[in-house]
Amino acid sequence: MKKKERRGVEMKRIFIVQNTPLGAPLPLSVYLTDLLRNIKKSGTFEINLIVGKSKNVPSEIKKLCKKIYQLKSSTYSIKDNIKFSFEVRSILKREHDKNAIDIVHCLYPNSSLLGGVLFKAFHNKNVKLVYDIRSPWIDMSIGRGFINKKVVPLYRWALYSEERFLCRFVDQFIFITEGLREYYEDVCRIRRKQKIAVSPSGIDTKKFRNVKSNTRSKHGIKKNDVLIGSIGGIAKIRKLDEFLDIFKKVVEKNKKVKLMFVGEGDALTDLKKRVMELDLVKNVVFVGNVEHKDVPKIIAACDFGLCHLPNIFIYENSVPLKILEYLSCEVPVLVSELKTHREMSKKLKGVYVYKNASDVLKFVAEKRGRVKANLEGYDWRDIAKVYDKVWRGL
Repeated sequence: MKKKERRGVEMKRIFIVQNTPLGAPLPLSVYLTDLLRNIKKSGTFEINLIVGKSKNVPSEIKKLCKKIYQLKSSTYSIKDNIKFSFEVRSILKREHDKNAIDIVHCLYPNSSLLGGVLFKAFHNKNVKLVYDIRSPWIDMSIGRGFINKKVVPLYRWALYSEERFLCRFVDQFIFITEGLREYYEDVCRIRRKQKIAVSPSGIDTKKFRNVKSNTRSKHGIKKNDVLIGSIGGIAKIRKLDEFLDIFKKVVEKNKKVKLMFVGEGDALTDLKKRVMELDLVKNVVFVGNVEHKDVPKIIAACDFGLCHLPNIFIYENSVPLKILEYLSCEVPVLVSELKTHREMSKKLKGVYVYKNASDVLKFVAEKRGRVKANLEGYDWRDIAKVYDKVWRGL
């Protein structure tokens, strides 16, 4: 097998692996797609990709990657994840036989890592494995209801046992927050010799600047109304009905406050029913799904963004992308009481933590107006540099 060289300098051959399609409206898909768009093509790395079957691969990613393998697979199917792992192993072996692979960069869930570990154990013991973890995905899959409640204890035990075993083969970890790093160090017994980096979610700030919007006029929102926008999945696990109870008290004090939900999910029907029960029809607007490219237009129309998450473990150590999107549009953000929200409110101007209706009324009265937050470190170009540094160090 040969090592690829360019101008006398040995190139590192990298395969980035994740069981998700590119360009899909899923957090893990959005992250991978935007990350790849911001990695600069160079003579240092040869980038290759193994992902789920994608409807559309952005042209920037086609130009970046030497090869792109798309596998027919579902992110949330146990059977498909196992199948994905073995297909990844086969592809890596086949490619390694042609030209040595230096790094396999595996993004959660661990179907990508299992494929990488099988490849390392049986075909290339010198390959470096990177495991990129953006959430406590095992508990998240349970919390989102993808797993039958009857088998949850067995599922959780089996997946964490597998995770601990696979982590033994990892050379470099990348975590979304320090809190998630600490959790994995405890639960998966990460060893001192294994390298660790922490890198948050990213945002392409240019997409959200100077955006013109007709959203308010389209949905009958007056200029002097105060519009709070909740953009994202309307899932039961997010407990948006809790905010409706708070919002009812807000409207009783200030009828000019409006709430707009953008998105769909398994809680949509119940949420609409709750709006009727609380007699909030005149103050709540449901928009439905919009394409991701149109999200900036929706946010730009809002006076406040809303990020309401319940105070539970799976959200404790996240970096909600929507907060960054709101701030990129210079829209202040109302966030629920949660560890990660508290931390972000200390780092970023324009993030306000509420516990009750009185807090929301206070922020609406005092904090309305555009806000310029310093998003340095969250820009995709900064995050791409972290990946460049990680790969160079392996």
